[in-house]
Amino acid sequence: MTFYWYDESMDRPLDLVDSLYMTLESTCRSYLSEEAWQHVLQAYHFAKAAHAGQFRKSGEPFITHPLTVAIYMARAYVDEVTLISALLHDVAEDTDCTLEDIETRFGPQTRQLVAGVTHLKNVSQLEDIAHFFVALITDVRVVLIKLYDRLHNMQTLEFMSPENQRRKAFETLRVYVPLAAKFGIWRLKTELETLVLRYIDPEAFLSITQTIDQNRREHLSRLQQVEQDLQSLLRGYDILCSTTIEQRSPYRIYESTREQRFEDASFRRILRVVVQVDDIARCYLALGYIHKHYAHMANLLADYVGNPKDIFYRSLHTTILVPRYSPVDVRVRTYEADRLAQLGIITQLQFAQSHEHKTPPEASFLPEMRELVGEIADANKFVETVFQDILKKHIVCFTPRGRDISLPRGATVLDFAYRVHTDIGHECRGAVVNGKHVEVPYKLADGDHVEVIRSRRTEPQLEWLDEILNYTTTSHARRKIREWLRRQKSSALVKQGRDVLQHVRRTYNVMHVTAPTLAEEMGLDNVQQLYQNIGNGTITLSELILKLLSHVPDLLVECEREYVEVQDHLGQRGRLVTMEGREIRLANCCRPMVGDAIVSFINGRQDEPIKVHRQRCPFVLRSPRPEHFIQMDWVYATQPLYNVYVRAEGYDRGGLLRDMSIPIAEVGANIARVETHDIRGGIALQLKLELTTSQQLIRIIHHLETLQNITFVQRLNHHEVQNRRGGAGHATMAAGD
Repeated sequence: MTFYWYDESMDRPLDLVDSLYMTLESTCRSYLSEEAWQHVLQAYHFAKAAHAGQFRKSGEPFITHPLTVAIYMARAYVDEVTLISALLHDVAEDTDCTLEDIETRFGPQTRQLVAGVTHLKNVSQLEDIAHFFVALITDVRVVLIKLYDRLHNMQTLEFMSPENQRRKAFETLRVYVPLAAKFGIWRLKTELETLVLRYIDPEAFLSITQTIDQNRREHLSRLQQVEQDLQSLLRGYDILCSTTIEQRSPYRIYESTREQRFEDASFRRILRVVVQVDDIARCYLALGYIHKHYAHMANLLADYVGNPKDIFYRSLHTTILVPRYSPVDVRVRTYEADRLAQLGIITQLQFAQSHEHKTPPEASFLPEMRELVGEIADANKFVETVFQDILKKHIVCFTPRGRDISLPRGATVLDFAYRVHTDIGHECRGAVVNGKHVEVPYKLADGDHVEVIRSRRTEPQLEWLDEILNYTTTSHARRKIREWLRRQKSSALVKQGRDVLQHVRRTYNVMHVTAPTLAEEMGLDNVQQLYQNIGNGTITLSELILKLLSHVPDLLVECEREYVEVQDHLGQRGRLVTMEGREIRLANCCRPMVGDAIVSFINGRQDEPIKVHRQRCPFVLRSPRPEHFIQMDWVYATQPLYNVYVRAEGYDRGGLLRDMSIPIAEVGANIARVETHDIRGGIALQLKLELTTSQQLIRIIHHLETLQNITFVQRLNHHEVQNRRGGAGHATMAAGD
């Protein structure tokens, strides 16, 4: 499309502007009343006059931008107030016109919408985003204007510097793509993602789009035949339907194939057939008849009609096996659900002619955002909480009664319990997930069925608030825990804080750091305030521990690592860590390969090699001595490792050492050596650990304290280690990485 440079002496409209105006007029007149169109026309002339003499970086007259945004929104059949606001959305920000001028000419609703999308001046980016989030809570039409505004900006991003291109692309990916998904506007989300990919990874974008084009050329005609066959099949059962061929988003393909060669991906991940029928009953009938005539892949069958994926998506998924061809992805949905899948919340706003606008009830996350606004005053924390709890990709889990609970990915059993009900969260002590008993910090997966185990005699624990320990990941759960703690009596909180501090000082061997010293360093008035802040969760356990450990100058001593290279039966070479000259061999019984999940079999005899087995090796699973197996990992890390010593005491039992090694391996640390000592009534173990951060030490000690039969855990100072070693009745074991 060509345009002429603006010339103030020219009375006629520019070619590009004229073309865009005519498109807007024809689109608006197709569904708006004449009166409504005249209101939109007044807004256009107002915006054109306000932006006179302004140009975009492309050289186009600036008015082309609000015109394009208004056209996109008119094609979605939004109401006149939204269209007027789209035309005026940059006026208050980029011209001399004020929000008061807009309200005088076009009313308070228009002012509110324009104010919601106007960038604030002299504030940080996060504060500006917070302003936008607060505005969309009041009126969801704000988000539509902002999304289509960002769409056109991304379409013309080529005229910006490479640095600004990447900055805008990543901002779009973090803020606007999740918003489009949250409001169910999947068509717009796909367009934004595709534009983002072009700038964050141009090579991958080119490769994927070329592969998509190639697959379309190779398979489109065959899929069109599958379309016709499905239509004929369903018509034979008196089910009228329409079919389309849908293309997967390039960015979705990019996401799922980043760790493998894209060429290895099956074409069915790119193109699929969508079947549209009149109602939900016919959806299930159509699926049944399709399965009657075609074999299908049972593991890829999904029902997002009975168990919706989110509030704006209702579809049945299956993958059929077409004879003499390949698997074909098929989606079955109603016509209404198909429209909902494309436009989401826009379907609730279309043809709205009333002056009173109400937020659609389907936008179920908006009350949670309003709650955050009332509880979090700091703009930066508010925005980060919205990103984490609301905009982050979600999973759906189910209660025993079938109620679906939406949670951010990575959410735990405790997050689930608090989302169901606050009291259930307070009383949660574990859960049965898909028939298996799990602990409170267990991370849930999409589709899990969760039955919370409750104990009415218990109460929230301080460690549940700790971000390093990961009992909870949502701010919703942490807010409920803090609310409970702050309702307790001040004297009880002070006592709890004092007890916690005493326990932590003893466990981390920092008894020389006194409470008055801590209170002064943390800027608190007195020790009582320190105890109270610990007791009510204002100071988390990790914050307290890290402050105490800052007084230990030799906490992390860089270790010397001795590597041994091993070769598997396929000739692949890998590295493992050996200590004190112990030989390491790959076991012949299971022949582990480089990269496999492995364990080491260790005993106290220094002259025998350490044997490495697959974790699922029959020798490991059937061994009468599980305590001699320790989880082991291949060495890939290049960052420096540090030695820390930990002593644990408890009652000896089979598998104790193995159970201790699991949480250590899960945080990415290694057991370099284990020394065992017989003590009265039990056993003491001294662990030489290799780790990279103090946070890992916190998680390790906490997990060791929660193990059955462990009664005492303490960090040892390095000079204490020499004094404790060499005592009577001890055995030493060297462990691999």
